[in-house]
Amino acid sequence: MGFFAPAGHGGGRGAQYVGRWTWLLCLGIFCCMLLGFNYGYDLGVTGGVTGMKTFRAYFFPDIDGGVNTMWCHFSDPYLQLVTSTAYIASVPASLMAFWLVGWRGRVLVLFLGGCAYVFAAGLQAGSQSLAMLYAGRAVVGIGMAFGNQAGPVYMSEVALPRIRGSLISFYQFAVVIGILVAQLVNYGTGKVHGQAGWRISLGVFGGPALLAVLCSPFLLDSPDSLVSRGKLEDARRALQRIRGSPDVDLEFEDIQKDPLCSQEHKRAMLARHPSSRQKFELSQVWATLKWAWGYRVHLAICFMLGAFRALTGNPLLLFYAPELFQTLGTSQNYSLLSAVTQGCVKVVGTVAAILLVDRVGRKKLQLLGGAGQLLMQVAAALITGVWFDGSGIDDSDAWALTVVLCVFEFFFEISIATLSWVIATEICPLEIRSIGAGFLVMGDLMLQVFFTQMTLTLMCALRYGVFLFSAGFCLLFILFSLFLVPETKGVSSDEIQDLLRSHWLWKRHMAQPLAGEAEAKLGPADGMDNGSGSMGSSGGAEPEAPASPGKGQSLHASPTVCTAGAPTAPQDGALPA
Repeated sequence: MGFFAPAGHGGGRGAQYVGRWTWLLCLGIFCCMLLGFNYGYDLGVTGGVTGMKTFRAYFFPDIDGGVNTMWCHFSDPYLQLVTSTAYIASVPASLMAFWLVGWRGRVLVLFLGGCAYVFAAGLQAGSQSLAMLYAGRAVVGIGMAFGNQAGPVYMSEVALPRIRGSLISFYQFAVVIGILVAQLVNYGTGKVHGQAGWRISLGVFGGPALLAVLCSPFLLDSPDSLVSRGKLEDARRALQRIRGSPDVDLEFEDIQKDPLCSQEHKRAMLARHPSSRQKFELSQVWATLKWAWGYRVHLAICFMLGAFRALTGNPLLLFYAPELFQTLGTSQNYSLLSAVTQGCVKVVGTVAAILLVDRVGRKKLQLLGGAGQLLMQVAAALITGVWFDGSGIDDSDAWALTVVLCVFEFFFEISIATLSWVIATEICPLEIRSIGAGFLVMGDLMLQVFFTQMTLTLMCALRYGVFLFSAGFCLLFILFSLFLVPETKGVSSDEIQDLLRSHWLWKRHMAQPLAGEAEAKLGPADGMDNGSGSMGSSGGAEPEAPASPGKGQSLHASPTVCTAGAPTAPQDGALPA
């Protein structure tokens, strides 16, 4: 089962591609999923660690020294900074990762992300002071940014066409498995006396990270990445080795049939980087920004998809569920066990999303998930505000809230958590796919910075109203999915661009197809049926361009001038090697 056709290639032609499972393909997918696992592990581990009394006694002894005030016991900005430091660091790191993934390829970014996780595990586990702990958390943020930027893109580009969509969702599956493992580890180490417990929790993910570092030097960069950097012969050889067959002419031809004006686009994105040996010119930055502005609709949708991953209330449960239950009066053991239960439900929800997305459709699942999250947030507010009535509870009274929050996690996973990657990858043409992934990550991480630092403070100020606060964003998410995101199930990439051009809001910001584009669609190669995949040829993307170079022709050749009206990059200079 696949969610969409080969990235950037027609669905009908994709069925004719030759390829099989090879050790290089398996190794690449495994390496990406290890980084996804590490990302999920960090998402799940910090809330449990900050909820451990031994951790707080070591770094924040004043917190447990006072009276346990309901809702406000953990409202300490420095305690919240333990979690938020990683996300603060991840924002600028995402910009660096976005630049590197296009300039030097996906594999280097995967390797650097793994190195960051290994270094961070050592810093965190051996922390002797808050400064050392915060430094370790900042390095974790670098690993997050690099892994999330390169992992899903690399998986989509090297995967066999018939399973590409499923593999994209398996990145999210690796994330939720990491969350569950972290919560299980916390539950076990929470019973350990002394400082060893929280140190084990903060350092154990160094093992999978080290394995990813050791695997990455054996990987080949994706053919799409090599073609985008003008290395056509290297791209062909890489494709042959990844597919395990010399007969890759058809797929390689489609990879080279890059988006319209591909040479000019790549010149705008890659030429004259500040670190290149050529003289850096501000005019090149302007050309890049002008080109990216043509895709503002796609990038805005990707950013909002990432933002809603944080806005609908997940940070409270993901990062601070143990603190939530403990401040309401439950024991540390129950609070950690409830987090494990929620982690199990997240895995079930992700599997359900993988099974349902091609049967039900993206939009219906988004709306169902948004409505379910809205109802559960209101139910949580009623339970904590009316049933608990401002008084503390014990473990036997917390079952209802646990059930409601578990159901919320299920609806979250079957909608925005899993489908954000699928939808963002489907609506973005090939030439901006890595940029779209970067905007999704940026939207998620920027909001996580706020919520990881302010959630416990908001909980103290709003009390049960914190659930109603999130419910309001759940309503906005429903409206966003209903009116601003097109259904991409069974729709080719060309048709998705047409849907955006005819949309009541987006049409004002989408360039209309030019005459040359219509002719290109009717050509013998591009006019073939795109099938039912949503990620077909990216010919519908704007702006307009001539055909890409043929087999064996280098992108360093002088580019053909685009059709009038399409933004072009400066014609001087060459792509960096």
